[in-house]
Amino acid sequence: MFDRIYDKRLTILTKDLPSADLFPQKLFRWKYRFQNKPPKECRSNAAQALKECDEELFPNILTLLKIYYSIPATSCECKRSTSALRRFHTYLRASMKQERLSVLVLMHIHYGKVIDEEKIVDIFSEKYL
Repeated sequence: MFDRIYDKRLTILTKDLPSADLFPQKLFRWKYRFQNKPPKECRSNAAQALKECDEELFPNILTLLKIYYSIPATSCECKRSTSALRRFHTYLRASMKQERLSVLVLMHIHYGKVIDEEKIVDIFSEKYL
């Protein structure tokens, strides 16, 4: 089963692995490591596995666990963007062009980002003056 998973799903990640040529063997060793343990000692989630993964023995597995944790679990950002656009669009529908609306929505979504006002004024003056 691991061979099929490796062939179909993980071939796109091989360029990210530190030693991709050894990945099938390391994956087999990782599986074998947990087969011989009692169920109570096996890691029940990826966070525990990430903490206990030995970087020298399993560098590829560690890399895959890090990639796993970098993938968002939900589409919260997308839903937040859509709801922000809906609020702005209904409020300012008649008095605003699409480009200005898009910029305002981005500013609303990323309100925590620090903005350098001087740089914005310089860009605006170069573009429109």
